[in-house]
Amino acid sequence: MGWTRYILLGDIGQQLDLQDHEQRLRRLAISTISKSRRDGEQDARIDELEAEVLQLSAGLAALVGVIRDKHVATDEEIGKCLDAATRAAETALAKKTADTADAARAQAKAAAARKLERARRRR
Repeated sequence: MGWTRYILLGDIGQQLDLQDHEQRLRRLAISTISKSRRDGEQDARIDELEAEVLQLSAGLAALVGVIRDKHVATDEEIGKCLDAATRAAETALAKKTADTADAARAQAKAAAARKLERARRRR
């Protein structure tokens, strides 16, 4: 559109193009800053979760040690319990992954439908 404005409006058209470019640059800068902030917040949350996992693992190890030392449960019983917990966690993770993939496919399908609808309107 730049050359059309320039031919039809001369310097005014050129100024309008410059303003449009400045607005695009501002929006891009704001978007970049927002994404950077969001990435930093996510990194901080990941660090918190990793620390929590370490604390929970240490607590579990301590509890298992106490249970074994006091002869409340045998090593075999403790192993079965831990195996069952691991299987349950893996199942939950697989379900969550499948649900996330389904949601992503639904979003992509909806986006494609919107794009197709916009293309149809233009014709």
